[in-house]
Amino acid sequence: MSRTPGLGPPELDRALAAYDELIDRVSLDVLSEDAVHELVGDLLGGPPPPAVLGLAANAGGNPRLVIDLVEGLREEGRLDSDDAHRVPARVRRSVNRVLAGLSVQAQQVTRVGAVVGHSLLLEHVARALDTSTASLLVPLAEVMGAGLMRYEDEHVTFHNRIIRMAVLDAIPLPVRRALSHEIAQLVNTPESAATEPALQDLRPAGTVDAVRSLVAAGYVREAIDLARRVLDSPMEPALAAEIRSVQAELLVVSGQAQAGVREAEAALATPGLSHELAEAVGATRLLGLLCLNPALAHTAIDDERGETTTRPIGPLGAMATAVRSDIAWTAGDIAAGLRLGRAAARSSDETVPWPRLALADKLVGIGEFAEAEAILDATEAQLARQHLRAYLVPCATIRAMARFRSGHLDEAEQHARHAVTIGDRFNTLLLVPLAYTVLARLALLSGNLRNAEKYLRQYRRRSASGQGYPHSPQFDFVELLVVAARDGLGCAGKLLGGPMVGLVRRIPLMLQEPAASAWCVRAAQAADDPQLAALAVAAVESLAAANPDFPTVATAARHASSAHEGTLAGIAHAAVEHRDQWARDLARTDLETLVLRLERGRPDGPAGNDRPPVRLTTLTATELRVARLVAAGLTNRQAAVQLNVSSHTVNYHLRGIYRKLDITSRLELVALRPQLME
Repeated sequence: MSRTPGLGPPELDRALAAYDELIDRVSLDVLSEDAVHELVGDLLGGPPPPAVLGLAANAGGNPRLVIDLVEGLREEGRLDSDDAHRVPARVRRSVNRVLAGLSVQAQQVTRVGAVVGHSLLLEHVARALDTSTASLLVPLAEVMGAGLMRYEDEHVTFHNRIIRMAVLDAIPLPVRRALSHEIAQLVNTPESAATEPALQDLRPAGTVDAVRSLVAAGYVREAIDLARRVLDSPMEPALAAEIRSVQAELLVVSGQAQAGVREAEAALATPGLSHELAEAVGATRLLGLLCLNPALAHTAIDDERGETTTRPIGPLGAMATAVRSDIAWTAGDIAAGLRLGRAAARSSDETVPWPRLALADKLVGIGEFAEAEAILDATEAQLARQHLRAYLVPCATIRAMARFRSGHLDEAEQHARHAVTIGDRFNTLLLVPLAYTVLARLALLSGNLRNAEKYLRQYRRRSASGQGYPHSPQFDFVELLVVAARDGLGCAGKLLGGPMVGLVRRIPLMLQEPAASAWCVRAAQAADDPQLAALAVAAVESLAAANPDFPTVATAARHASSAHEGTLAGIAHAAVEHRDQWARDLARTDLETLVLRLERGRPDGPAGNDRPPVRLTTLTATELRVARLVAAGLTNRQAAVQLNVSSHTVNYHLRGIYRKLDITSRLELVALRPQLME
């Protein structure tokens, strides 16, 4: 199916999200003139009449409109008549269905605009509706999101002439004539004091409020376009700086950090810039630099000294403190990273949410989920009070990561999908790539390699855009997990020991993924690379030694070293003490594997053919229920219904059952049914 992104009710977004695993999305371009001719010929089964081709040429390359046009003319018997230039009823119905999905205000703008002309000035529509131009910005953005109109220089233009003709034909002729006469009088009337209020908001002075109105309604892309167009007009430098500051913030939030930094620096270069505006735009610039390359942000604050000042800290100071927090965190000083992060979060006001989000992200990494979610709750409430729905993507992404690490997989999936959906809908893409890593991890846990690879492609595409997203070592780690699932752990180990060798020493990865070092040890052992395994252990032990007050890092180090040495006690400790659910499960798997090897008397080699007795006592109560249902012949989905959980959760438990019982298929589980039922 084809669909305009963001068009339709939220229920449609939720319905499509439910089938996301089965959907591959591609962007479609309009048809070329030759392609339109070929499509019309295919539909008619022969050379098309010139009148039909002439009408189809006005469809703007929209394949749906071309098909409706030809089929409508066929239904009305007008393919070969001289009357083929009129839009058929089928096309009118198609366009009206799109209109019906819009608000009443958006429908008004479209219909009045159609009477004004194919290409029109927004002030003319405002006059006809007896309103201000600013009040039209949100419904106009809705019309543009539906693909009916677009900006073209100083005008607003219908996407193609067929759309305008269909809208016009749907207006009763007497109404159309009266409206046309009234608009003609308004347009030809000289500007006077009576019309001045309607035109006032078209001037640059009203742009900041107009842009913020669009953002509050979720139209970030349109807000950026409006600011960009207005900046092409002559205006006072101070006003241009204010517009640039808003545009810079929107560009960074939408993932266009490089452009955002350029606008911020242009605003900062304005002579006589107010202190308040300099603080706000300086904070935006720092965030943009942090997204492009953390080293750039670090350099930008090199001249800053100390953590506090004698005056209340402003937005720029809060962001600078947040950057210093990141510097300490990346260097492995957890205490300083958290202390500075909390100071930045306390100092940031509602207009600068990033320091609070950065702190929440760090807290998730060390397993302080309750504190992280409390910060997210407060930040979301503040954004809601400001009607900034479009800024909720980072909140949803970090919450998805928190739920994943705490073992609430269904909720993690829900929040990650929400982040992707609203990010695409509102063009606020700042942390969307990280949301895709969560979805990829969930797909791997449920055994769906195809979906994991699809999500991998999605965040590769986002990150390769060059626009600037905060880089995370989680991207590389998930790449390795996918390679291990597809090609085996040994292949992942070879990749880790080759082009990705630096990953085992990445401190942010060790903090965000407590079991990453232990997993790297396993991969190195599978690739027969003892030096790589030792390197991974040394890195995490060094981090733990530098942070003795943080048990999560100590547990990670003990898990990695015990996996390296084959020590049961250390792995058993990690299986209990890890706060991260995936880390606990990995430790349990390591423990079970080591126990089986010791029981078989082959501590250094792979499992042999002699199978030990089935160890049903190792199954949890939930795993036993899952095993009994699957052994009885139920599918994962059927078992999920019985247990009131998702099929992802069933698959997750099933993988653990296979490991514990040392089996590899459902058939083997069926064979164990008598023992399972005892």
